[in-house]
Amino acid sequence: MKHKKYEKIFPEFVDILGTPWQISVRGYTEDPYFKQYNADGYCSNPEKLIVVCDASTDPMKEKENPYFVVESMKACLRHEIVHAFFYESGLGESSAANRGAWAINEEMVDWIGQQATKIHRAFEDTGSVRTMNPEAYTAWVKYKEKKEKELYPFMPVNFRPDPVPTEKKTREKHAL
Repeated sequence: MKHKKYEKIFPEFVDILGTPWQISVRGYTEDPYFKQYNADGYCSNPEKLIVVCDASTDPMKEKENPYFVVESMKACLRHEIVHAFFYESGLGESSAANRGAWAINEEMVDWIGQQATKIHRAFEDTGSVRTMNPEAYTAWVKYKEKKEKELYPFMPVNFRPDPVPTEKKTREKHAL
């Protein structure tokens, strides 16, 4: 269930390595996990669920300005998405059996979550983001839609990958 105040900030699902993960925004008192673990969110691999605390309901943040609240929630979502990628790729379980495992290390996950947009921007600025030609992209989208209908009949129709820029648009963007 999404918390009403911020239900439209995040999509209902995110594609993590081809597996749909649900995103849920919950009020601080709605989920005991937040208080018990002093957490802003969590990632549940068995449920394929990412939960983000509505920061406006957190007693430590309720008096913050709305911009801070939203940015805090976005940072939390990025962090939990990194966890989801590690879990979905098998790294969460296989890096080690204890809480100190590198793939679930909170400092590393935080670093990746905080730096991912800067890393992606550097990839875009250098033209090194992988792109597909328009025909290949169209074929890929059709294939993915067919597989989604077969594998995940419950998935909302609007759950589609973000458009990939064409080679021409990428060249135009990076032309001096």
